Amino acid sequence: MGQEERPTDKRQYLLIGYVAVCVVLVCLTLVLALTSDPSVAIAQPTLRATATRNPIVLTAQADYATVVPTPTRSGS
Repeated sequence: MGQEERPTDKRQYLLIGYVAVCVVLVCLTLVLALTSDPSVAIAQPTLRATATRNPIVLTAQADYATVVPTPTRSGS
């Protein structure tokens, strides 16, 4: 009579495999981070002042301009 494999054994193997994959990924990340060439310049973003305004403010101003009636002269 053969012994049947218990489901806890499968879970243990899956957990060991998962932890092994995580350890490999961490090691690869460290290797890539520590062996990068420092002479290669990383592109730094440049800050520019822009004349953009909040879209909500622009929408409110546009709505105000279209809702307010134009003054008319009333003759008496």
